[in-house]
Amino acid sequence: MRDRTVLVLEIIRNPHPDRLIIEELAEYGVDSDEPLAMVSRTDFISMLQRFEEKAFSAYDLKAWAIRLLGRRDIEFEFGQEGAVVDALFWLAYEEVEAWEENRLHQHIHAMLERRRRPRD
Repeated sequence: MRDRTVLVLEIIRNPHPDRLIIEELAEYGVDSDEPLAMVSRTDFISMLQRFEEKAFSAYDLKAWAIRLLGRRDIEFEFGQEGAVVDALFWLAYEEVEAWEENRLHQHIHAMLERRRRPRD
C-alpha cells in the first residue's frame, strides 16, 4: 500500500483520482492525529482555472470538494473557518445547475485571489 500522505496529496491535486487511490485511502480512514497535507488558496485557484479551461466537469469539481471536506487528515489554509473551507463548502453543496446562473466558480476565484494570508 502506498504512503498515506502521497494518496492525500493526489486527491488534493487531482479532481478525478484513480479508483485505486480512493480505495487505498479508504483503508486508512479519514481520521488522523495530525494533518498530512494542506489545501492552499493556490491549490484551489489552480483547480478553478483548470475547471474554467474545461479540463474536467462541474461534477468532477463538486466531487473533489466533497472528498476534501470529509477528511480529517487534510488541513486548509486560513483554518476551518476560513475562505478555502467556505469555498469548498459552496462547491460541495450548491447545485451544479445553479453554478452558471450565479457564476459561483467565478465568485470563489475572485474571493480567493483577493484573500491574503495574515502576516505572522
